[in-house]
Order: sequence, then structure tokens, then C-alpha cells
Amino acid sequence: MPHINRIRVNNVKYNFGTQYYDDFLMRFSCKNTIYDLANGGGKSVLMLLLLQNLIPNCTLDEKQPIEKLFRTSDGSKTIHSLIEWRLSDAHVKNNYKYMLTGFCARKAKDDAAADDGQEMAAGPVKENAAIEYFNYVIFYREFNDNDIKNLPLSNGKERITYNGLKAYLRELEKKDLSLEIKIFERKGDYQRFIANYGLYESEWEIIRGINKTEGHVRTYFETNYKTTRKVVEDLLIEEIIQKSFVNQTDSEGESDYMAKTLLDIKDKLLELAKKKEDIQSFDRQIEVIDGFASRVQSIKQLYFGREDINESILKCFYALEYMSLKDEQEAIVLKDKEQALNDEKNQIESLIDSAKISGNEAEAMDLSKDIEELISEQGLASIDLKEANEELTLKESINDYADYVYYKSQRDEMRELIDSCLKDKGELLTQVTEAVGQVWERICKQQQFIDNEITKEERILAMESQLLDELSESIRNSQGEKAVNEYLVNDLR
Repeated sequence: MPHINRIRVNNVKYNFGTQYYDDFLMRFSCKNTIYDLANGGGKSVLMLLLLQNLIPNCTLDEKQPIEKLFRTSDGSKTIHSLIEWRLSDAHVKNNYKYMLTGFCARKAKDDAAADDGQEMAAGPVKENAAIEYFNYVIFYREFNDNDIKNLPLSNGKERITYNGLKAYLRELEKKDLSLEIKIFERKGDYQRFIANYGLYESEWEIIRGINKTEGHVRTYFETNYKTTRKVVEDLLIEEIIQKSFVNQTDSEGESDYMAKTLLDIKDKLLELAKKKEDIQSFDRQIEVIDGFASRVQSIKQLYFGREDINESILKCFYALEYMSLKDEQEAIVLKDKEQALNDEKNQIESLIDSAKISGNEAEAMDLSKDIEELISEQGLASIDLKEANEELTLKESINDYADYVYYKSQRDEMRELIDSCLKDKGELLTQVTEAVGQVWERICKQQQFIDNEITKEERILAMESQLLDELSESIRNSQGEKAVNEYLVNDLR
């Protein structure tokens, strides 16, 4: 299915000429887009104009037909609605990546002559007597001077006319070979053509029904399709098949042929359902076979690995037997070495015992000699201790006398110092008394000066307090007079 790349509407007036789309271009960039406007901003008009590219001369509901745009003298004269589609890879032919679908409409033939300034010989086949229109398609490989943005629908204030656009497209088809242009006078021919590029009327009829009014989605489904079965049968199957059938046969009266087609479709669906069941059964069998094959492969690997396992077990057995024999021989050798070591150990212990006995005797003799020496040394030490005590007693007597002489001299010096201090005490007391008298005199003078200053400040403060009381009384009197004056003024008013 193709995707909308850009849209354009030109020279469209609505709401009795009070609002308009002068030359409106909007980029979708092949993505989902939200167009948000206030109530009355023109959302429904834009949707109606875009649907003319898929279902020419359709309406959203009875109150909003396309011909309503031409009803007053202030309404539209010639309107244009265009959609640029980015074709899917399956629909690209001759490297034409873009398909531009256009819709051009004007007032009915009687009023359109004045718009073009000439009489029309024969107009196209009209689905609605109030307007006449045609659709066109332009294929191009890349953006150019005649893509959706640059197609010359207006030149300043001048607008291209209905016949002017048709003549321009026919001339462009001959002049620019890089473009492929188709012009359609009949709705059925146009819809069958765009159906080849994935634009089916049945799908857009569903979109048109959903968008009849703002917020109509819920009402639409609650009214027409209350159950899932109803949606599938009446919406997805019946409507799509019926619209596709009408597009293919360009006839709505061949009900027998349509019934036969539906029966054929039913048989095909049953056949497809049976084949689908067979395919599912086959897939299940394939899964079971694959599982069985994987198990057989595992058993095969176990079988062929059995001999290798037996050989490995035999090698292990011989290796263990050899190691056991070797360990027994080593055990015998170790036992002989252990016996020899035990014999050597016993011999060494005997020698040690003999050495201990000899050593103890020698140690006893040495101890006896040491005891005798200690006894003699003790006697000598007693004599030395007695002499030392006598010498210490003598030295202590000498030290006591020296301390006595030293402290006596210190006492005499202190006594002389005290006597001299007592002699100078009278003079020092006199000097201190004189200095205290002078200081006391200065303090009394300063106290008298401070008392005088405090008395002055108290008198000044009393005067200021009296002035403050008088001023407060004056302010209160003024406020009373002001209140009386305001009352009098209000009374005069």
C-alpha cells in the first residue's frame, strides 16, 4: 500500500466564504500524522477534500457535501485537492517512485462558463448536478517543477481555471517526457486505475464512514457493528467484496454473477482451510520424525562408542594392576628401611643414656666446687659489708655537719634582710599615703563633674518630655478636627 508523503489544497473557501485554505501544503513524510485545530477550524473540510482523491464527489454526511463549497457568491470558484503518494516497491514502474493524485472541481456548467470566460461545449459525466470535476494522476521519479508543491495552481492572486488546468496537463504530457500524466473524466475509470496501485475504494469507504463527524468512531461501531462477528461479516467481508466487485465489473446489477463469485470464493476458502489442516498435520509429522531421528542418532553414537569404552576400561585395569604390584614392592622396601631406622634409633638412644649418666656425674662434681667457692666468697663479702657500713656512718656524720653550717649561714642572711626591710618600712608607708591622697582628690573632682553633667541632662530631658506631651496633645486635637471636617464634607456630598 502506498504512503502519503505530502498533501495540498488550493483556493478553497468554506463557512460561506468566511474561512479558506488559500494554498495549504502539509508534509506527512509517509508517517502517521495528527492535525489538531479548534472547533470550526477546518479539519472536516480538509478530510472531505482529501477523500475526493479516493472517492470523487463523496460526502462525509448529508450536511457536508462537496457542492456546499460553491453555494454562495462568496464561496469557492475552482477548488484543487492533491495527494502525493510514495509508492511501495511492488507498485514502482519505470522507476516512478511518486504518484500525485489530483481533484479539480467547479460549479456546474451553467455557472462555470463565467469562471472561465467562455462557454463549455460538453462537460464531463457528473455524479452530482451541482458541480463538475475531473481527476488526474502524475507520476514522477523525483521532486520537480510540476510536483505537488510546484504545480502552478496559482500565480500571486491569479488562480488557474478548471479548463486552464486541464489544458496545462495535456500540454505538459506532450512536453515533459520525464512525467507520466493521466486525466480521468469518469469516476469508475479513475478508481479502477488507482486500485492497481493499492488504493481501494472499499478501504476508504470504511475510513469515510468512521470520519463522518468528529469523535464518530465510537458511535459508528456501536450503531453498525455491535459484535465482532458483525464487523467481520458486514464490514470486512461483505463491504470489501461488494465494492471490489463493483469496481471490477463497473456494474451494480449483476447479482447472479456476484453470487457465483462468492460461491467460488467460499469453495476456495474451504479448499484452503483443508490444505491448511493438511499442512499443519504434515508439519506435526515432520516434527515427530525429526525428534525420532535425533534419538536414533544418539543411540547410534552410544553403540559405536561402546568398543572404545571397553578398550579404555581394559587399559585402566592393566594400569591399575601394574600400579598395585609396584606399590607392593615399594612397601617391602619401605618396611626394610623402617626396620633399619628403628635399630639405628635404639642404638642412638642407648648412647644417649650412657652420655647422660656420665654428664650427671661430671655436673655433680662441678656443682660441689661451685658451692665451696660461693661459701668462701660469702665470707669475704661479709667482711667487706662491715667495713662499708663503718665508712658510711663516718661519711653521714660529716655530711650532717656540712648541712648545719650551710643552713646557719642562710639563716643569718635572711635575718639581716628582714632587719633592713623593717628599717625602710616607715618611709615607704609615708610615700604610699601621700600617693593615695592625691588619687582620692582627683576621683572626687571627677565625681563632682559627672554629677553636674547628669543634673544638666535631666533638666534637658524634662523639658523635651514636656514639649513631646504638648505636641501629642496638638496632634490629637488636629485629628479630631480632621474627622469633624471629613464628616462635614461627606454630609455635604
